Amino acid sequence: MSQKVALVTGASRGIGAACALSLGRAGYKVAVHYKGSEDKARAIAAKLPYGMALPVKADLAQDGACQELIKVVKDELGGLDVLVN
Repeated sequence: MSQKVALVTGASRGIGAACALSLGRAGYKVAVHYKGSEDKARAIAAKLPYGMALPVKADLAQDGACQELIKVVKDELGGLDVLVN
């Protein structure tokens, strides 16, 4: 069975960060979405084992950004099984 992949939006802080860390610790590969806090997103990703997290930037208020974000997650992590908004 292949490893599950989760995308957590707003994962650079607060509840989103907690969700990303929880999923990563449960064995998911996690896309750590952020809009402007790259340092915070990278810090969250660094708390998970190497290769288990991918910080991804997107302004989801922009047309097409959601589709592009999902494409990046699928291309980089091999799919998408869980979405946490």
